Amino acid sequence: MKRRFACVFITVLASVMLAACGSSGELQPDENTFYVSIANQCDSEIYGLHYEYYLGEEPIGGGFVTYASNKPIRENDVLSEDFIAAYFPEDSDLSAFRTEVFVILEDGQESSAGEPLAIDADYGQVYNFSLYGSDSEGFYLIEDES
Repeated sequence: MKRRFACVFITVLASVMLAACGSSGELQPDENTFYVSIANQCDSEIYGLHYEYYLGEEPIGGGFVTYASNKPIRENDVLSEDFIAAYFPEDSDLSAFRTEVFVILEDGQESSAGEPLAIDADYGQVYNFSLYGSDSEGFYLIEDES
């Protein structure tokens, strides 16, 4: 896993942004934002997610999504991260966006959530995934059907 980035934007969230964003209960991206949302469906307790994101093979940044209280993420909670235009070089080709996701376990260790997600991203969109698995069997992400 690459830890050094030529251009790094680290986002550390103080708390989880749950799906209940905005008055309609859904995330509300604008023309300069897209979201990646991951619903916790794991069989094991997890304490957050660590992600690193790229455009093609070029590392761009990374961050964490956790509860500020260090409590386990509840089943069915939705962990969301917004990606704004300022996080990317000007005129970036977002169709090359991909992110690696790692599950944070109770002891602080991380476990991969499977293959990196390749997303043909576009501002104004929400990309929904569900996280399954356990610390003994491994974790994996599945894109939710629209």
